[in-house]
Amino acid sequence: MTTTASIILLLVSILVSVSAFAPITTSNSGRSSTSIYQYATGTQQFVEVTDLRSPRDVYSMEQWAIQYGLQKADGVELYSTNDEMKDYSLYTSTGIAAGQTALFVPSDIVLNSEVIAQEFGDGSLSAAEESLIQMGAEYRLPLFRLMTKILVEYEKGTDSMYYPWLNSLPRQFYNGVSMTKVCFRCLPPYAGWLTQNERINCSHFTNALRQGYVPLSQETIYNKQVTQWAYNCALTRFHEIYSPTRAKLIGPMADMINHAAEPNCEIQVDGNGNMNVVSLYDIQPNEALSISYGEPRNPTP
Repeated sequence: MTTTASIILLLVSILVSVSAFAPITTSNSGRSSTSIYQYATGTQQFVEVTDLRSPRDVYSMEQWAIQYGLQKADGVELYSTNDEMKDYSLYTSTGIAAGQTALFVPSDIVLNSEVIAQEFGDGSLSAAEESLIQMGAEYRLPLFRLMTKILVEYEKGTDSMYYPWLNSLPRQFYNGVSMTKVCFRCLPPYAGWLTQNERINCSHFTNALRQGYVPLSQETIYNKQVTQWAYNCALTRFHEIYSPTRAKLIGPMADMINHAAEPNCEIQVDGNGNMNVVSLYDIQPNEALSISYGEPRNPTP
């Protein structure tokens, strides 16, 4: 995340294989950690995204990911970063040696924009993308694919293999897409320009989906809260790679690692599409895992 982007977030927040590792219940250094399934949603059929107070079931997501082969180093645990249990991250209770894999996310559950394009083999996605290309938004196509995939899985409700992950995601965001016109007027010019562009881009994506090419219901694509939620989830949780081809990926669990100007981890993607969170140096016990969202000295969006 760039310095400018960090300032924007601050301003906006003011304005508006199976792993053998088991989760633990702990209270450590002021961090709150709760037992698994405390926030289970019972018979809920679809992820509730319109209620900003809807709880995030992150611990069911953790168990789901482990069943699909996610692995954690000893001592790596989820914890809530605030009392409201709305924000979560990962930390190590025992420490991690330099070069060690702290988290492994198998490609089976990684959302990959290139793989998503292949899933829509009927040409429906490429037809929707053509309208974006005509708007000059070709560079944004990987993000559009992630948003589309999230909406498709959202419509499946509990029938989606991704339901536990979707139900663990935030409902409320503090960025340009979520702001009001009054918010924009309160921002410095450059920050206002950046956030307005993000709002416009979300609108372009939604309009492309409303062309009717992608198999989504009218109820979904005309629900502003749902489309903005899907866009924000894709926008705030992806990791970008440039080899062998440019793509955006979201790795469940890895997407909960927060940014730091001096990160202690990095994400590596192997040739099979698996994601590995690897420590850059020795990480001390009770230290949060962190990665870099971007070059902090480069304000270019």
